[in-house]
Amino acid sequence: MKPFYTIALIAVASTAMTQDRQSSLTKQMGLTQKLGAYLPKDVPFKDESGKEIKFGAVFQGRPVLLVPIFFTCKTMCVNIADDLVKTLAKATRSDSLRPGRDFDVVMLSINHKETPKLAMAKKVEIFNMLTPPKGKGEDIEWRAGAENGWRMLTGSEASIRAITNAVGFKFSYDQRTDIINHPSASMILTPGGQVSNYIVGPRFPTAVMKSDMAMAAKDEVGQEVDQSFMFGCVRFDKEGRYTLVVENVLRLACVITILAVGGMILGMSLKERRKANLRGDEDALR
Repeated sequence: MKPFYTIALIAVASTAMTQDRQSSLTKQMGLTQKLGAYLPKDVPFKDESGKEIKFGAVFQGRPVLLVPIFFTCKTMCVNIADDLVKTLAKATRSDSLRPGRDFDVVMLSINHKETPKLAMAKKVEIFNMLTPPKGKGEDIEWRAGAENGWRMLTGSEASIRAITNAVGFKFSYDQRTDIINHPSASMILTPGGQVSNYIVGPRFPTAVMKSDMAMAAKDEVGQEVDQSFMFGCVRFDKEGRYTLVVENVLRLACVITILAVGGMILGMSLKERRKANLRGDEDALR
């Protein structure tokens, strides 16, 4: 039985060490849900065409999905964009969740070094994946409306922080290494610029989107959502590899490891006990 206990201790110790390492990193990033908060509208940015606008220009009488990412990110940000596209592709079948009609999308770069050129390239990439409704003779209209309702913003660090601080989105930027650590979360804003709801993680469930957008359209504010498993994009090693960090998932993994190994130990103990009982019964019969 000793080898099993040894495996358990190694697994738990290893996970605990990883947790300590992640904890020191994820203190630099996180999410404080500021439901009901109003966003500053006079903050300057540039859209994907290079046009200078104030943040208030993104509000066109519709709810706004605010997605803080950066356009050159190759990990979590890609998953966020991909899942948003998939959700909207499904919604087109019922002609719902149409950008530019039902709501607007604002993807805000949290990397102040990114440019409108990069923003436009990301927008082209996204719209190459988007599929307009078929057979309704309105593909051109749908795409034009969606493009008008989808902004890709870049700006100074001060401008970016003004917005991310207002919605409680905490990220870290290391000037020396040009590294950004950030959580995965999006915000649904009312037409008046108030935080209505949060979507935590890289997924955009269709039912949640519809419900939250309907609430925001009525200028209503929702309730805090569970953020127990906060996904984040963190770059921490010397080789410069990006690693997806889920601090609380590591905790869950630790628990699962303990339960799994504990189950193995219990199973082996019961098996040995049954064998001993059988041997005892056999000896009693002789």
